[in-house]
Amino acid sequence: MSCDPAANTWGGWEEEVAVYVAQEILFARVLRQLIAERYGHPAELAEAADLSAVALSRYLDGEISLGVDVLTRLATALGVSLDHLVFGQEAARRVLDGDHSAHKAWGDAGGILNPTDAALVERHSVHTTIVTEDLSTDVLVLEQEGRVAGSPSIFTPVVTENITDGRRYEYFVPQGPSWGYEANLLRKVVTRMGGLKPAFVDRHLQVMHVTNTRFPGFVLYQMPIDSLQQGVPGIFDRVLPFMHRSSAARGTGFIATVEPANSTYSDFALVSREKVPRLIEELHTIRENVGQYRQARGAVVAKVIEVHPHSRAERIHVALIDLGDHYLRQVVFGGSRMLRPGDLVPAAPPGTLLPGGVKMRQRRYRGRSSFGMLCSTDELGWTSGGPNEVAVLNPELEPGQSLDDVDHRAALQEPASDS
Repeated sequence: MSCDPAANTWGGWEEEVAVYVAQEILFARVLRQLIAERYGHPAELAEAADLSAVALSRYLDGEISLGVDVLTRLATALGVSLDHLVFGQEAARRVLDGDHSAHKAWGDAGGILNPTDAALVERHSVHTTIVTEDLSTDVLVLEQEGRVAGSPSIFTPVVTENITDGRRYEYFVPQGPSWGYEANLLRKVVTRMGGLKPAFVDRHLQVMHVTNTRFPGFVLYQMPIDSLQQGVPGIFDRVLPFMHRSSAARGTGFIATVEPANSTYSDFALVSREKVPRLIEELHTIRENVGQYRQARGAVVAKVIEVHPHSRAERIHVALIDLGDHYLRQVVFGGSRMLRPGDLVPAAPPGTLLPGGVKMRQRRYRGRSSFGMLCSTDELGWTSGGPNEVAVLNPELEPGQSLDDVDHRAALQEPASDS
């Protein structure tokens, strides 16, 4: 399959940065270990990286986030790659720390792929399914000049190459606004790197929000057996004992790996051949659930009473809303649209059933409680690939009104884009 690598219709890359509160992607343990090995004292690294010792101390304690320029200076001063600094990539083949019984149970100690080998295997996959709570190996989320941008990560090149060739990707991630932001950044990075049209990327890269699965994070590769054997014969010989051959499609094999259990362990454990069919069955169940719960049930109209910036996070806000009973409730929200008092917006209070079968609950974001969430059109199941922002509803609706059976085209103040 070919595609027209026409101009990117997302608009200017630098201008359309999705709003996202970056998690602490600089793992203090990795940084402290590198300091101990190569400098001995943080002050020496601070001097080499042209940083203040106080700033470095705050980075180590997780009090402030890092920009791309700071990460680059630290990596250069330490003599490591950016991936090593962020993920501990080069600290390979370490024994898993802590209680990772699920990973140990599913990953076979006799089969290990390092990131390079895993990428080579993935390059031959025609349908890659990823069940994860961490997209950081596919898109790196970094703050730069006060904005948050997506940047290529370890597996971004192979994802881009495969999608350019018309191969499919499915990501199953938890429900929540931060996952929507990160998935949107992943789409934009792939679109930009491949020079592809967003609609083409959307057809081949699907992100679905689901409840927790019964299994740890894993990757399932579906591929022509001959392609892998001819392309990487050395790796083929190693993974062949772990390959499940399809009974429905002759010449097709399935290989599964368990994703690394923590940020400093970079290798992928192969799942034994006997367990791969159980993962395939689990994916069928997940897809059925996604199809069953296509739209939110229990979402209601909320009236915005007050809006304030979050005291501990940039570009995240706290709203007081009225659900029609004149009782004020606090909700934390993000997105590119700034809400105003008087706006009517869709709210998913605790108990709302979101697309994918996820039940909303009371949450906390950076120390602030949130009575459920305010929803975008995608999070309601009204659109796919719609604006990454809280939807604003028609002012003729009433606070507390159910959104279960409304015509969403009439309910929106402005039409939402589906592309």
